[in-house]
Amino acid sequence: MRDGEPRRLGDLAERGYLIGLDCRRCGRNRLLSPWRMFPQQSPATPWRWLRFRCESCASADVLVRIGTAAQLAERPQPLYEREDLLAILTEAIHTSLIYGGESLPITRDRARKVADTVLRRLMAAGISVSEPKP
Repeated sequence: MRDGEPRRLGDLAERGYLIGLDCRRCGRNRLLSPWRMFPQQSPATPWRWLRFRCESCASADVLVRIGTAAQLAERPQPLYEREDLLAILTEAIHTSLIYGGESLPITRDRARKVADTVLRRLMAAGISVSEPKP
């Protein structure tokens, strides 16, 4: 643990920090104030002991981060929001979809929907793809 990093919920509240919750399955993100947790949790509770579930998909695969609102504004980008990956998959699906040795006609719109579904299922399986380097 880094020196000076808050360890308990009360420390987060005193510093004005928030808890950032990023679902690794569906991509939903949320900011939570430690003050809202005090009715259920003691201020002495270590924040790393807390476990959260996504409100949208109920996944327990949630990334927990702490910091100010400005620090937490930079969130991980869900795979299905990556235009570069969507473009690559859409093109591959549109030009290369073969079933039983025959090419199937597929529109670009349908290919993009299939690509979006593929990326969402990859996220659900826990796959992460790093950002391309500029």
